[in-house]
Amino acid sequence: MLSPRHNYRGFTIIELLIAISVAGIMLALAVPAMSTWLGNASIRTNAEAVVNGLQFARTEAVRRNTNVRIVLDAAGTSSTVTVVSSGEVIQQRGAEGRASSVVLTFEPAAARTLTFNSLGTITDVAPITAIKVDSSSMAAADSREMCIMVSVSGIARMCDPQRSTANLEDVGATKVTTDPQSCQPAVPAACL
Repeated sequence: MLSPRHNYRGFTIIELLIAISVAGIMLALAVPAMSTWLGNASIRTNAEAVVNGLQFARTEAVRRNTNVRIVLDAAGTSSTVTVVSSGEVIQQRGAEGRASSVVLTFEPAAARTLTFNSLGTITDVAPITAIKVDSSSMAAADSREMCIMVSVSGIARMCDPQRSTANLEDVGATKVTTDPQSCQPAVPAACL
């Protein structure tokens, strides 16, 4: 027989409600920060995908010893890399994995292609010189946009236009940054 006084162990309804309330408050505080973090991670991921596509096209031009062109669609969500002389498609990337809220701004505005020669340099008359990668679904204060700068020699580099200019050093008549993630000293107009 069991005695009338049992020592039951467990949670009371009040303790359970308090625990759920505390967890709910903590979740309510964390969701906005997590949303901002995910949005900025999406911007960076999409910028890296564009840089990787540009680097792939340049590498293939050198490897195949022929002109290779990359064409980005207007939204920047897909790209096609082809051999210029034969039209052979080397690589085609669709919009899978790309966030629909990520927006690309090209400089010059009408440019969507880059053609690399067998030395890896750009042969276009008015090539893409910069691409701003930003989000249309985030507030400007929360968005950490990225900038892709493309040099005449064909090198694509991703940088952060919001990085500090505190690390600028005088080298002769020009200023040079010691921060490899910074776009400084000259941020392209498209990335401002």
